[in-house]
Amino acid sequence: MDAAYALLAEGGLEAMTAESIAERAGVSRRTFFNYFPTTEAVLVRGVRELLDQISAFFVAAPADEAILDIVLRVASSPAEEALLRRVAVLGTVGKANPQTKGVLHMAMLDWTEWLIGFVRTRVPQGTDDLYAVSLATAIVSAAQAAIIRWSESTDNNLSPAGIAAFRTTLATSITYFRRGFDAAPIG
Repeated sequence: MDAAYALLAEGGLEAMTAESIAERAGVSRRTFFNYFPTTEAVLVRGVRELLDQISAFFVAAPADEAILDIVLRVASSPAEEALLRRVAVLGTVGKANPQTKGVLHMAMLDWTEWLIGFVRTRVPQGTDDLYAVSLATAIVSAAQAAIIRWSESTDNNLSPAGIAAFRTTLATSITYFRRGFDAAPIG
């Protein structure tokens, strides 16, 4: 998986061939195919593992921590730089390649359903269910907005400085959702 992400970051989906992944990982092409039937399967597994990591972050959070605070903690934690880098890599590749966009879209739909279920368990009993659904989908939308804006403003810069910019953009996007959209921020 690390080899696949490195290749994606360096050259996009076109650079992620079975041969290049196997070579980067230090295994034979045959060994690669023992684990993955296609290169798309590597991408699907990588996306699912990333979303599982993010889910684990939510599940491990204290029960009284606000949902948006959990997201802001992920966005602001230097310890989560590798996770944010993977999100940025997938977002970059997803914008450039229709096949990848489809894989990411399907994974995000599944994960959004998981997040809705998680939020439902964290809001006080009796809370309008529309609130839980809206909050979960707003988190996903805020992340997508951050990826789009970061990608446009940094030209997909995956350097440490670029990932720091992504972290800031994600935190700002979550903050906009938290405040609401009644008044547009200036500057």
